[in-house]
Amino acid sequence: MLPGLLALSFVFYLLYGPVEVALPVHVAIDLHGSAALLGVFWAVFGVGAVIGELAAPFLRRWRVWPTMTAIVLGWGLALTPLGLPGPLWVALAAFFAGAVIWGPWMSLSMAVLQDASPPGALAQVIAARGSLLILASPLGTALGGPLVAALGARGTLLVSALGTIALGLITVAVLAAARH
Repeated sequence: MLPGLLALSFVFYLLYGPVEVALPVHVAIDLHGSAALLGVFWAVFGVGAVIGELAAPFLRRWRVWPTMTAIVLGWGLALTPLGLPGPLWVALAAFFAGAVIWGPWMSLSMAVLQDASPPGALAQVIAARGSLLILASPLGTALGGPLVAALGARGTLLVSALGTIALGLITVAVLAAARH
């Protein structure tokens, strides 16, 4: 369980990294927006993430792996409209929804980590997780630059969204195979 959670978290954060690079370029180039519009995107995300985080204690009552997988799939699906042409309000609503979905990830993944870790190894497992996640997001951000150069901002957002959906579907398949 621990290796699976660590791998899922690493790839999830890795796939998020290009969003950090692509979103400002998307706002400036594709949407012809200003820094204020970029600020609106991040404000919408922040409000959504806080709402999602507040839901974490309630989600903890659900089966953990299906919930974690749903978060991955939900984030990917919510990010998809940012990679497609459409009205600004749809992109903002989707980014808000994605943040609500993403919000509980940290709390739920930490709870799973604590439950699955042997008591004597918890500190080492948390340190290993921290090291992996500290590496994953900047690595994804570093990949974001070449992706934006090759695919454009909208294309990079779409690739990140589709990659995240693929990660969720792979997780579903792995969990289904483990059940049988």
